[in-house]
Amino acid sequence: MHEPEVGVANVRNTAFAQSKGALIAFLDDDQAALAGWLADLLAAQKRLDADVVFGQVQARVLKAKVAHRPCLEWFFSREGPAQEHVIDAYFGCGNSLLRRASLPCDPPFSSLRNFIGGEDDMLFGVMQKPTPAFAGRLRPSSTKARNQSAKI
Repeated sequence: MHEPEVGVANVRNTAFAQSKGALIAFLDDDQAALAGWLADLLAAQKRLDADVVFGQVQARVLKAKVAHRPCLEWFFSREGPAQEHVIDAYFGCGNSLLRRASLPCDPPFSSLRNFIGGEDDMLFGVMQKPTPAFAGRLRPSSTKARNQSAKI
């Protein structure tokens, strides 16, 4: 895949356009995938019939000599309880699984956010109205009905 236009929303939209599946997984370049991350997201999505499932994020700072590495990796990581449950909030796009049919527009990510970030927050904010079906699978391998939010 190649996107000639700079910007995170442009890249996400190109990936979305080139994908063909009913479900689309995202993992950011500054995150480490935990063992079984995709299987866990798929299992939670199936159990909860969720439009979006958020997983645990293990942030990683790529530069070899970065001051405050542990603090930055802690700050940008996402953990949660061992059991999934309904949530009313959403997280960033990194380590998430989205149901294509639930996305409110095409392309889903606003290019207005290419250089300032928050394109995922903008999308999930639109999806949250009136009732979202968010789910979370925050800890590997550890339910509620559709049109609710869930968190692991």
